[in-house]
Amino acid sequence: MDPGDGQRRLELLLARLHFILIKFGTIHTVFSVDTGYRLSDDQMVNHFPNHYELTRKDLMIKNIKRYRKELEKEASPLAEKDKNGKYLYLDFVPVTFMLPADYNLFVEEFRKSPSSTWIMKPCGKAHGKGIFLINKLSQVKKWSHQRAPHQRGHPEARPPLFMAHFAPFI
Repeated sequence: MDPGDGQRRLELLLARLHFILIKFGTIHTVFSVDTGYRLSDDQMVNHFPNHYELTRKDLMIKNIKRYRKELEKEASPLAEKDKNGKYLYLDFVPVTFMLPADYNLFVEEFRKSPSSTWIMKPCGKAHGKGIFLINKLSQVKKWSHQRAPHQRGHPEARPPLFMAHFAPFI
């Protein structure tokens, strides 16, 4: 088989596809300057650089919080808050904390409305794995003690936990 045959088949395949499912790291290899392959106007790839900044909930929250701060710094009307300090236009994200780092802030917020229900979601997991609801602080402590013993004493080994308060939705 001629080595050029494989290359020609790849060229034909890429020319016929409209949506290309490809690993993010492979995109750089296949569509590099050296290969000469380019996407047509009617083709797209299922990833983009730094896609995890939006697809991972912990990073998305971090970016939204950063965006809010930038708008406040610029005195943008989008950053306007009501008399209770809640955003008028950026209210699409619930109050969210990353545990264990934000634990004290979470406890303070939890005590403001102790009958609220919170969603606890492990970062970096998908398909609903590890998600549960809490309505008592003792449930957070119970979760903390149920982790593997080697994780309890090492904050860097703890999987961060994403917590969101969806009072109007639950």
